[in-house]
Amino acid sequence: MDDLFFGMALARGSTALEAMGGAPYSVIVVLFTLSVVAIAASYGVWHQQRWAMVLTIMAAVVNLLAALPGILFAPTWYWQLSSATYVITGIAVVILCLWRERALATR
Repeated sequence: MDDLFFGMALARGSTALEAMGGAPYSVIVVLFTLSVVAIAASYGVWHQQRWAMVLTIMAAVVNLLAALPGILFAPTWYWQLSSATYVITGIAVVILCLWRERALATR
C-alpha cells in the first residue's frame, strides 16, 4: 500500500472501498494524513530538528497502531502482509529515531 493508493482510495469514497473489500475508510484517511505529516516531518529530520523527531515518532506509533489489527483481521493475505510490513516499519522508525551514537570508551 503506497501513498498513491491512499489518494486513489480517498477519491473513490467509502462505498467503493467496501465493494473492493479493502481496508476500512477510516484507516485509509488516518494513513493518508499520517503520510502527509511524515513528509513534513522528514524535512525537519533532515535538518536534525528535535520537533521533527518527536513528530516522526508520534506518526510512526499511530501508523503502527492503525496497522496492527490488520495482521489478524484483514480479509486477504496481501492486506495481512501489508499490515505486518507497516508494523515492522513503524518499529524500525521508532528505534532509529531514538538511536544514539555512543562515545568511544577508549578516549
